[in-house]
Amino acid sequence: MYLSSKAEVIIKKIIGLYPESTLSIGTFYQEKLSWRVYGKNCRLNKEKLQNYEIGSLTKVFTAFYFIELFKEKVVTSQTKINEVVSDLPTKNYPTIGELLTHQSGYGYLIPLKLSDLIGIIKHKGICRYNPYESNMCADNVRKILIEKKIPTHRRRVYSNFGYAVLGLILSELEAKNYEECINAFSKKKLGLNHTNFGNTDLLPGYFRNKNYGNWQWLDCENNLGKATGGLRSNVVDMLKF
Repeated sequence: MYLSSKAEVIIKKIIGLYPESTLSIGTFYQEKLSWRVYGKNCRLNKEKLQNYEIGSLTKVFTAFYFIELFKEKVVTSQTKINEVVSDLPTKNYPTIGELLTHQSGYGYLIPLKLSDLIGIIKHKGICRYNPYESNMCADNVRKILIEKKIPTHRRRVYSNFGYAVLGLILSELEAKNYEECINAFSKKKLGLNHTNFGNTDLLPGYFRNKNYGNWQWLDCENNLGKATGGLRSNVVDMLKF
């Protein structure tokens, strides 16, 4: 695998500062994909490849899924939420395009409550605490869509809730839960064999050389919170992607 001398220095520095970490490095050089996994003392880790949480890159997978639906003319970027999600009142709901580009008007804090914010403060951030663990199951997302006033100004605001709504739309279109939709899409359409929501061979997350574990998710029938950042993958699948 081709790595510049500067990159090698950076790798050694990272592993030196955080000796318990595992570092995956992938390159695309002269039309060839290559990868290495470094472990303790910067020695090549030749054990079985392990998965790690890819966080908000999950949103990119959701977006790619919708691109395929656009190509197949199942929906368009102008399709509104209530044109797909059943039993919603007649309101001027945001479009799929607005949800995808974080211009739906749904704020950054939706659906967090005071108890969730206290949890973030108590845990000194979200490295070891998942504020979306249980508050974006499908029933709650639907309830918020029904009860919350529709934003009139569709300004650009990063919205985890917006992607949970996209997960609900996928579920309605495919008559499956969000997790099943993305698992099938990743494997059958993208050819990724190790990208899923499982815990097999999953590395814990580290922050400042401390093991912070992994985000947990409530096992409800359709936890749309996973659309905000629940996917796990490894260096080979991410290079392919």
